[in-house]
Amino acid sequence: RDLARLLGMRGRVGVLVRLHALGDFFSPEYVAFWLAKVLQYPNLAVYGYTARQRGTPIGEAIAAARDYVGFERFAIRHSDGGGDQDCTQSVRAVDEAANSMVCPEQLGKTAACATCGLCWTTRRNIAFLEH
Repeated sequence: RDLARLLGMRGRVGVLVRLHALGDFFSPEYVAFWLAKVLQYPNLAVYGYTARQRGTPIGEAIAAARDYVGFERFAIRHSDGGGDQDCTQSVRAVDEAANSMVCPEQLGKTAACATCGLCWTTRRNIAFLEH
């Protein structure tokens, strides 16, 4: 109901939902639920992170959903996934960010995640500084 209300608001271009600030995808069916919502609402996009790696049923469901609708609408990254794209990397120092862009917010290059958007606008891997 919340999605229908938000997405139906007059003048709203779209809604970007950050999934799982705490928690994770718990089943392939739950991944399918979010894929169905993205397909149902053309002005809905989701982003977030998952510890579910490729090669697992849930990780493969996430990758398939992302490939099906595109990263622009299903920007879920594999945490410390080790892939060439769509992953995060944890690093202790900026110079350890091999094959990744370091999070601009952590470097003070932007005020907040919302003023950056790198995590949901590029498939390049993102490195986060450990703290």
